[in-house]
Amino acid sequence: MKLKFKLLLLVALVAVMLSLLCITASAADSEIVLGDMNGDSVVNIDDAIYLLKHTMMPSRYPVSQPADVNGTGDVNIDDAIYLLKHTMMPSRYPIIDPTFCSHKFMQQNTEPVYLKTVASCKSPAVYYHSCVCGEVGETTFAVGDTLNHDFGSWIIIEEATSDKNGLKERVCQNCNAIEQINLLRC
Repeated sequence: MKLKFKLLLLVALVAVMLSLLCITASAADSEIVLGDMNGDSVVNIDDAIYLLKHTMMPSRYPVSQPADVNGTGDVNIDDAIYLLKHTMMPSRYPIIDPTFCSHKFMQQNTEPVYLKTVASCKSPAVYYHSCVCGEVGETTFAVGDTLNHDFGSWIIIEEATSDKNGLKERVCQNCNAIEQINLLRC
């Protein structure tokens, strides 16, 4: 089901691309052009389609360079979709030479793989910075707001009497913060 959705997404993106001017990147014949899956020395929609075919029939559609263009460690339909996105927005979806990366951990990616801690009542979600090649760094950045407290039921700590005030409290289910209210004398 997930594969069918991704395939439909790729077909839709292909249709959009065919109606637009193809953005291509070229290089000299002696160089390997990262992302050039079909070997024509340009990176365009044809390479995304070829890579999609490669993921389904690798022996019939061989590639002569690393096909893991999104840097996840696997070659699958996600790489074809990433390559298609690269043809439209190359600066946002870069293809990094997998044999060399100087790792500059400046990307603020909020995908689950980079999550350090989820948002709580005390702090927003925290993610690790990443490199454009996908490597996870050690420094972090915060995203979003803190969550609201999730207080439980009120518990009477001390009943109010005619002589003194009482006290009731409730505890947050997430961070154990305590909220107290005085009960007025009867």
